[in-house]
Amino acid sequence: MGIIILNISPAIVNILVFDEITKLRGRDLLFNPFFKAPQITMSFVTYTTVFNVPNGIVNFKFRISNPLNETMHESNINCVEVNENSFSNILIWNNVHFTMAGEHTITFYLATQTGFEPTGSTVIIVENDQNNKG
Repeated sequence: MGIIILNISPAIVNILVFDEITKLRGRDLLFNPFFKAPQITMSFVTYTTVFNVPNGIVNFKFRISNPLNETMHESNINCVEVNENSFSNILIWNNVHFTMAGEHTITFYLATQTGFEPTGSTVIIVENDQNNKG
């Protein structure tokens, strides 16, 4: 069993969304950050850093919700060993169907005694197809 976080309010979560991972001189690099997208099916990458969490084993997961707060996708429960009270995570999201215009939320959840609690989020603004035409 991992460490159970009793008070998660001080956790600091930063989620960035990127178009893809690319290689440059043998190194993997995150490429093309964005926060707006058209109404399409797309794949993308999230890079998340979490600070001010206890050292030890921590469980977490992600959820993508549409503008009606309906769950579109949820990741598996992930586990990481935290050192120096922080960790980072890269997650590749494949074939996410953005069929509705509006703010889609990517929420990061940390495990607590009562389940998973949201501790950070970001949005992808999906624009109506008509707004994308010149």
